[in-house]
Amino acid sequence: MSARVPSSNESQGSSAGRLLTQLARLLPEALDDDALHELASRLIPHLEERQSAGSREDRLLTAAEAAERAAVNVETVRRAIRAGDLRVAARIGRSARVSVVAIDDWLAKTVRTEEGTRPRRRRRSTRSGQPHELSLRAAFMTDD
Repeated sequence: MSARVPSSNESQGSSAGRLLTQLARLLPEALDDDALHELASRLIPHLEERQSAGSREDRLLTAAEAAERAAVNVETVRRAIRAGDLRVAARIGRSARVSVVAIDDWLAKTVRTEEGTRPRRRRRSTRSGQPHELSLRAAFMTDD
C-alpha cells in the first residue's frame, strides 16, 4: 500500500490550521489582559460580519425548503416554478433553487391576487331539488 500524498492546497490548509491552533494556545500566555481585550475588540466586528454574511437571505433554497418557508405544499412551489410565477435563481441538475427574496415576492403577489382580483370558483350545486338529467335517479323517475 502506498501512502497518500496530500495536495499543495491540503498541506497549506492543514499547516495554516496547525499554525492557528498554536497561535491560539500561545496568545493568552504572551499577551496581558489589556492586550487580549484590545485584540478581541478589533476581531469582534470581523466575526460579526462573517456571521451575518452566513445568515443573509441570499441563500438558495430547494423546493421543499421554499415550501416550508411559505407554509405551502411542495407541489404548490413546483407548480409556481413551472408556471413561471416563482423565479428560479439556479438549477443543480434538474433541481431548481429559489432565493428567499423570490419567495417573498411570490407570496406578496399571490396574496394580492387572492384579495379580490381573481374570481372565486363556485361549486355546482346538486341540491336544487331536481335530480340532474343524467343521474340514475332521473333515469328511473316516472312522470306519472
